[in-house]
Amino acid sequence: MHKKQLLFLVLFFGSILYMGINTGCSKNGTEGPKGDTGTANVIHSPWITLNMSLIRSDSVYFQSISAPGITQSILDSGVVLTYLTFTGSDGTQSVVNANTYFGQVGLKPGTIELLSFYNYTGLKFRYVIIPGSVAGGRSTSLLNRYTRAQLENMPYSDIITLLQRNGLVSGE
Repeated sequence: MHKKQLLFLVLFFGSILYMGINTGCSKNGTEGPKGDTGTANVIHSPWITLNMSLIRSDSVYFQSISAPGITQSILDSGVVLTYLTFTGSDGTQSVVNANTYFGQVGLKPGTIELLSFYNYTGLKFRYVIIPGSVAGGRSTSLLNRYTRAQLENMPYSDIITLLQRNGLVSGE
């Protein structure tokens, strides 16, 4: 057999094989209905203006915030993220992790308790509740890629973008 004939046969059978692979696995039937958007039921509070009280005996500022979405189940298997917003002297607004500014961000069912050596009255505070769907951890397809610590340390803008991109929260 000549080289040209051999090359022709290789190309011929190669193209038949290629066409068989690309057409043999076609989609049959109709496309199913679109699934529900998101499953995590993420909750975010409105921006809450802080009005802290001084506990004179401890020289500590305190505020209790009602957060009815925080349940024992959330505390056991979900994540609660907390944020504080500042407006700089140049007018730019920064949103930061509240845990880095408060001495304590205490979470109890239905309540967030803020303790600080500084008075943050007038600043705005927000919380984001990300439920877990399996006892002991987050199994939402979006969130099982991140540890609790990674989520807690992720910048606010990244969290909101991540949640919006995955249809778990709309707007800001």
